[in-house]
Amino acid sequence: MSQKRFEEKGSFRRQQACILEKLRSGELLESDASWNWLWNAQSREESLLEHIGLYASGSAELPIFRAQDHRTRRPFIFSMVDGLLLELLQSPLEHYLWRSLRAALNYGLHGYSRGGRNGVFRQQPADGKMIRATWKLAQDQRVQVECDLGMGMDDERGALTAVKIVSHNPGGERYVGLLRNFGPEALAQGMPEHTRGIFLGLASY
Repeated sequence: MSQKRFEEKGSFRRQQACILEKLRSGELLESDASWNWLWNAQSREESLLEHIGLYASGSAELPIFRAQDHRTRRPFIFSMVDGLLLELLQSPLEHYLWRSLRAALNYGLHGYSRGGRNGVFRQQPADGKMIRATWKLAQDQRVQVECDLGMGMDDERGALTAVKIVSHNPGGERYVGLLRNFGPEALAQGMPEHTRGIFLGLASY
């Protein structure tokens, strides 16, 4: 399925009352049991592929993932832009995107990387090229970003943090994204129920 065909058949975030609206309203936060439907480290990849296919046909809500935010000890809830979902759908399970997704789900979200660990980490101030690429990807896909994070990128840019998924890749490329409610500025405004993120594409150092 091509990118254009995927978008034509897909449940556009701008058109659907996506599942993240329920997260924002607190409807799915009443009990731990309410999180059981989210994709996590124990989920079967074949079932996720089926879900993505249904999403592409307009028959299912946007796939959402749950990991652990080790900084706040609260859930880390994230999504992917349609282009990455299409890449998952078309790629073998040993593809770097699949390995990166497994790393995010298995190892969760941390602060800055100190090397030798997999998971999701804040981009370092020295990662200038990667940070610029992340913001370019976000601007190019801002409708999806703003819907999934529930905020305007221009109005609340200070509450957004650039992150990367670390999973062994000697070429230095990383799948990158943005977080909301992560970092000193956001946490100072009150502890969120969960950390929210969206992954956007591939960038390099």
